[in-house]
Amino acid sequence: MLDVGPCAGRRAMQMISLLLMALLAFSVSAQEVYKWTDDQGVVHFSDRKPADAPAQAVQLEAPPASTSAAPAPLQRVPDEPVATRKRPLNITMYSTADCGYCKRARRYFAANKLRYVERDISNPQNHAQWTRLGGRGVPLFVINGQVSSGFNADGMTQQLRRLGW
Repeated sequence: MLDVGPCAGRRAMQMISLLLMALLAFSVSAQEVYKWTDDQGVVHFSDRKPADAPAQAVQLEAPPASTSAAPAPLQRVPDEPVATRKRPLNITMYSTADCGYCKRARRYFAANKLRYVERDISNPQNHAQWTRLGGRGVPLFVINGQVSSGFNADGMTQQLRRLGW
């Protein structure tokens, strides 16, 4: 009988973990997101195609692969339907088309199945609203009346949890 020792078992577990992470990354990047603009020029993103407006399927970029040897901890996505949450979320994001942090926020909202309204500040009306809110950079968020700027996934999760998500 061949004795491979504890190192071989650990290596096998690492390989299985890497394979599962690769499969998970592929499944997340395959989600379909729809984009449409309403009559007021407000851009919307959702995982469901709207019944009353023409929408475009948007391909979201997968997040860059981590360069660290240790896998990043997985974040738990709430399983309960939106209707059972304490308080509905009203999310508006002021953005620009070429903003990297705005792209990260879009991926975050899609991955967490959060509906939001996006307002591109290149539109003069949206720019005026962004300025009134104290906008100095993008993305700028208004979530249930609270204004915050910049995007960080952990910070956004904490803010949403404080608001009952």
